[in-house]
Amino acid sequence: MFEQNPFSVERQSESIRNRDRIEAPPNFVSIYHETKSEALSNIDKEGLVREHEARNIGGDPVMVKRNAIIDKHRPAHLVEMGISRNNIFGYPFLEHGHGLLGADQRYIHKDERSYRDDFDLLKKYSPDYFAKIGSPAFAEYVAKMRDPDYLRSKYPGEVLEVKVDPETCYVGDLEFITRIMDDMRRGWSEAEAVETQAAEYWKKAITLKDFLKWYKKPEWAEDGDSIKDAEEFKDGEPYSTMGYWLKKGAPDYLPDKIDTPEIMIPNDIPQEHIRLLP
Repeated sequence: MFEQNPFSVERQSESIRNRDRIEAPPNFVSIYHETKSEALSNIDKEGLVREHEARNIGGDPVMVKRNAIIDKHRPAHLVEMGISRNNIFGYPFLEHGHGLLGADQRYIHKDERSYRDDFDLLKKYSPDYFAKIGSPAFAEYVAKMRDPDYLRSKYPGEVLEVKVDPETCYVGDLEFITRIMDDMRRGWSEAEAVETQAAEYWKKAITLKDFLKWYKKPEWAEDGDSIKDAEEFKDGEPYSTMGYWLKKGAPDYLPDKIDTPEIMIPNDIPQEHIRLLP
């Protein structure tokens, strides 16, 4: 008769709300997943179940249809592995966020230059923004962006740390999905735009293991004009800190850059491999 591992039972009896660390196989890595606050009770009981989480994040009919078309362009080996636009999604680094402006904003690390760049862009393109938040000066804007209560009110939801197998998860570049709308604004039909970008999306999808080993997000050096540790990158100094660039020694088959990495997790994630971030 099968005997359940008592350690696993003990770990699962601990709430994801109280767990301070996750016990998982040594090859597993931490990534992050955003969800709705009202979903936490079910996740605490059942873990992250792909079918439930797809409904939980949202089932916009346009995106459901579009993802189904994108999935038709998957290479055979990814179909066999269960990699799909209907997987559970995650993102690799808490301090960099997932690029879609959600609860991740509460955990993103930004330096003074990043805040200044954001501030200047908002002043130029969205001047009404400052009237809404009541912070017209740069110092007040930064204080607001570092206020946890304000950030929670503006960006509701929860972020979970989850442990996954980096060899079975794949990283796609969300940039190719956002380009679909750009192509349609240029006059392409939806079918043409989806087909073109889907082909690129899957062509450049890589394992999470390769992504974590061979990619790095550039940072500005102290002078503010050059990239820190530029010699570590395969093709020399990156021209910006946007996206993730190949490191020196990386295989030639990997894409030179991944702008907005999104991790596709083909399996459900058990409760004991999940922790709610405070």
